[in-house]
Amino acid sequence: MTRLFPILITAALAMLPQLPAGVILSTDFKDAEVRSYTNADTIGSGEAQMSTRLEIPNVEILVAEADGAHVLEFINNGTEWGQAGAVKTIAPEVAAEKALVLKGAVVFTPLTVSGGRGIFQVAINSGDWLTTSKTVTAVHITLESNLGLKYVSDAGSKPAAKLLADTRYRLEFSVDFSNPQQNTWEFSVYLDDDAAGKEPIFSSGPLNTRAPHITPGIFALGCGVGGGASSDPFVRIHRVSLTQAAASTSR
Repeated sequence: MTRLFPILITAALAMLPQLPAGVILSTDFKDAEVRSYTNADTIGSGEAQMSTRLEIPNVEILVAEADGAHVLEFINNGTEWGQAGAVKTIAPEVAAEKALVLKGAVVFTPLTVSGGRGIFQVAINSGDWLTTSKTVTAVHITLESNLGLKYVSDAGSKPAAKLLADTRYRLEFSVDFSNPQQNTWEFSVYLDDDAAGKEPIFSSGPLNTRAPHITPGIFALGCGVGGGASSDPFVRIHRVSLTQAAASTSR
């Protein structure tokens, strides 16, 4: 007798409702105005829109022209700590999804500077808080002033890779918020901006998030104090994306 159970199960799974895959942020800054941006300013529009935080002096966020394209650049010419960077708000209805998975990518180039280099950070936090901490942060990746890339999970801070100035990298990450006891995430780093078919120069494998469970509020590209001040841009960001991944839910 033919067994129909596998077919019926497969059909039933196929009929499960899917959480829509949604673009939260996707920009190569091509439509952003070339200029320096002030605090609480807006870069781009729609799905390409980010907003600025400049709550410390002598930090500059600008859209510039480089190699025939628009890019986002950070300058850190000061020594004071505080919130500075470009952020994207995650809509409450997206953050409230019980099976929420976010995937993102940042294509960037650490630049040669005269003087001290600032710190570049990629983070997903709860609320509206740009600065990372053990109570609000899920994704936490930092490029230090010595070009050492590190990450922070529930196991503390760990080194990832030593990067090179004036070399383009692609950072890809995924974070799963579905477990209310412990969120998980992972990331990989690739040379250049095309990761298809390439081996990463570093892959973290599965990690527990720094804060056990958060409701994500913002995606942040942070600019921090590093090894001193410089009037030169220390990082160039070519492309950024953040997407709500599709996930199956039960009826």
